[in-house]
Amino acid sequence: MIRYIIFLIASCIKTYISPLFKSVIIGKLGSNKQPYIKSDNPNITQCINRYTRSFSPNTPNLIDVISSLVKNCSKRVYISTLYIEDATQEIKDVLNLLTNKKLSNGVDVKIIFQENSDKCSSTENEKNIYTKLDFKGYNHYSNYHTKTIIVDDYVIYFGGNFGISYMCNNSFFYSGYIIQHNHKLANIESTFFLNNYNGDIYNGDKMIEKYTGDTDGIHVSIKPAGTTAILDQMKTLFNTATKSIRISSNTPYICEEIFDLLRNALNKGITIEFVTNNVFGISFYYLPHYMYELMKNNKFKCYIFDDKNHFIHEKYCVIDDKTVLYTSQNLSYSSVHRDIEFSVVMNNSSIIGDFIDAHNDMIKNCYEPNKEPNIIQKVCFSFDLFCSVSF
Repeated sequence: MIRYIIFLIASCIKTYISPLFKSVIIGKLGSNKQPYIKSDNPNITQCINRYTRSFSPNTPNLIDVISSLVKNCSKRVYISTLYIEDATQEIKDVLNLLTNKKLSNGVDVKIIFQENSDKCSSTENEKNIYTKLDFKGYNHYSNYHTKTIIVDDYVIYFGGNFGISYMCNNSFFYSGYIIQHNHKLANIESTFFLNNYNGDIYNGDKMIEKYTGDTDGIHVSIKPAGTTAILDQMKTLFNTATKSIRISSNTPYICEEIFDLLRNALNKGITIEFVTNNVFGISFYYLPHYMYELMKNNKFKCYIFDDKNHFIHEKYCVIDDKTVLYTSQNLSYSSVHRDIEFSVVMNNSSIIGDFIDAHNDMIKNCYEPNKEPNIIQKVCFSFDLFCSVSF
């Protein structure tokens, strides 16, 4: 009962307070970011089977890569995202291009997103390619949180949402993307997408096997609403770890099951590097109390990203520098237990190297918090349960 009351409060805050937070706090912190610089002819081949970071200079902007692929597509474009920002001309250009491809060239264009409101265009042509999943009446407070794009035989997994705030080198949100050019993988992901489009994702545990596929050493899956399929993946991977686990999380608020996974790994002598953001970092940083519990173990290295003009939005785990789990799932209760998420597990050495380089680069811009909380943090500890279920 207490947890459902907290969910209700969290929902109210998400609806009414979160937009204010984004517009005032994030707007202020991101005010010094550099303008978007268009890459007219992005070298897509350099991104195939690699992890490309949006926070690295001289790499193709994701929005330009998508635009280039869409211009040359002939069969299908399927986009899954939490929401679409079309406030910038770059996003409007891609949406108009998608509309033209659908109406003039017969390309099958479908978009699934969770939030509409003022973040999506309202022109009649663009409405025709949108489908908004409505979770009302479902007994989980779920978000459609996957971020994947299929363009013909290309599959893109990305860490942000469909907006300029996530898709270029100077984005406020630091995220990245993986492009696979693989006919079989594209067909698997297209099947996932079309099942989602038709509403099968509502059916929870009964659908887990239906949303799992393997090809060429890549294991892909969609976590249906109300399941813990990706948590189960993490358990399996963590159990195989023998040396190290590198983690990136956009928030330090983790659910109890993730805490147990981390604690058990530490007890096995595994070194953990945990990179995250300073969520309330206007004048002081605040970490939940269980982070301090983990930091009592010298094998646990917590790094707080220290850049007021940017915010890490990547979610991944690198196990023993041999396997990577890249996912849309946050480590909070809501993402782990309720939301619809994607995951991809790979052993490709080039991609692993890219993730390790990205991880080390982020650490260079981080600081390690004190291992003892200050008085403000001690007072705020009672806030942890609320944050762990609402973020």
